[in-house]
Amino acid sequence: AGAWNDSDTSYFLLGYALENATHTPLSELIRNYVTDPQRLANTQLPGAAPAEPGSKPLPGFYTSSASRQAGCEEPPTEFTTASSSMGYADSGIVSTIDDLGNYTARLARSIGDLEDPPARWADLLPVDAEGDQWIRVAGGDRFYGTMVGQEGSTLGYSTAAYSDINTGVTVAVTLNNSAAGGTIAGALARELAAIAM
Repeated sequence: AGAWNDSDTSYFLLGYALENATHTPLSELIRNYVTDPQRLANTQLPGAAPAEPGSKPLPGFYTSSASRQAGCEEPPTEFTTASSSMGYADSGIVSTIDDLGNYTARLARSIGDLEDPPARWADLLPVDAEGDQWIRVAGGDRFYGTMVGQEGSTLGYSTAAYSDINTGVTVAVTLNNSAAGGTIAGALARELAAIAM
């Protein structure tokens, strides 16, 4: 049986491997193979220079653990303007909540039936071999039963998006404080999807 381990480094390495194999910048590959074909006009991998994520960005913050333990007496630090090179292929892409939801809904529709999924998702592995077997991963995506998507965080933001393969119910959320990480955003998205269903 296979094993799964979450690794941000793997996404970085994949980005470098794609650039080296194609002799094309990752931002151009993302535009040519993902954002343009799926009409995600507000999604891109920006340049490495620090910049706000878009023209009207949601401010991004981080509350330190010391501040959280002290009851959040100090204001969080703002990280709206950061370099995408920090996140690169792992978490450097900027988007809108609409684009994120549309991408995830299309992703769920492309899977079709989990009993006979396309090759990308054919080898579903449990996240924890000893834990819940209905929580699985494959093809860079997480599966909670029939919900497919992903969750994560970058400095200033925690984001998650999930869509149900059978019903099409899709939820995308962004929290503008990354202190809790992507797990809390993922739990919120799945809870909202459960309420909607």
